[in-house]
Amino acid sequence: MAVCLWLYGLLLGMSLIGSIALAFEKGDAWKLIVEGGIESVDAIIVLGFLFFAGREAAEGLRFRSGERQPWWWMWFPGAAAAGVLTFGAAWIATGAFNQVAGGRAYEYAAAARSLGFGWWLVVLMTAVQPAVIEELAFRGIIQPNMAKLTGPTAAIFVSAAMFMVLHLNVPSFPHLLLIGVVLGAFRRWSGSVYPGMLLHFVHNGFVILLEWKGI
Repeated sequence: MAVCLWLYGLLLGMSLIGSIALAFEKGDAWKLIVEGGIESVDAIIVLGFLFFAGREAAEGLRFRSGERQPWWWMWFPGAAAAGVLTFGAAWIATGAFNQVAGGRAYEYAAAARSLGFGWWLVVLMTAVQPAVIEELAFRGIIQPNMAKLTGPTAAIFVSAAMFMVLHLNVPSFPHLLLIGVVLGAFRRWSGSVYPGMLLHFVHNGFVILLEWKGI
């Protein structure tokens, strides 16, 4: 349990630092530096904690194959399909909120593109890094360790709520909670973090795709 709290505290602290830093400067270069720096530090923190997370995290880095999971590969198309569905739910919810509140969609690629970087950097920062690092943190370390205290089902919802709060984006809380629960369920049922990584990547990848297409 202490592992969960320490890891989450550090990641939440980095999110707060990033939000404060972005509030002081609106330039694209500053935004890219802050976001890239926070993601890099998050990666170092999570990979470091993997060495201290216990047996459950190590088990999540391999598949439960053989008699218990004879069709383990089926988790991948299932995760990809779930990523499309969670994206659809988030897109509808975000669009409805923006219509009511008069907001506008967040542009993930704007800073990188304005500075001359290609879409590869946007994909790396918005889809690849969160899919790997956030899944290692929440479904690889926090959820299985939380399950020791709360039980496996409650751990899915608790870790999903922690995942939601970490993003510090109140309008997005409903769909962040949804995707957190779905990711947690895949971790629980498959016994691995890899299907969740694919789901997370597909979800975020569609966000980038729509921005690229100007939708």
